[in-house]
Amino acid sequence: MGDKLKVIALGKAGAVLGAACALLLTLLGNAGVYRGAMSMAQQWHMFYTPTALGTITGMVEGAVIGFLGGYAIAWLYNKFA
Repeated sequence: MGDKLKVIALGKAGAVLGAACALLLTLLGNAGVYRGAMSMAQQWHMFYTPTALGTITGMVEGAVIGFLGGYAIAWLYNKFA
């Protein structure tokens, strides 16, 4: 069979990716590139707004969601692989 995934490592990678996406969305949205995506993120995420504090809280929220998603994917892969 295949190798096992490192559950915590994939969770951490998902956390970094989620936080980076929130930051990138704010930077590009304020530059006028992704205004629609930024407004959708405000509707879908509880703590995200395109302000400095809202970006930080959105990054934390993205990190938590990313960690849980990566952890769940690795755990399920290891369980059924």
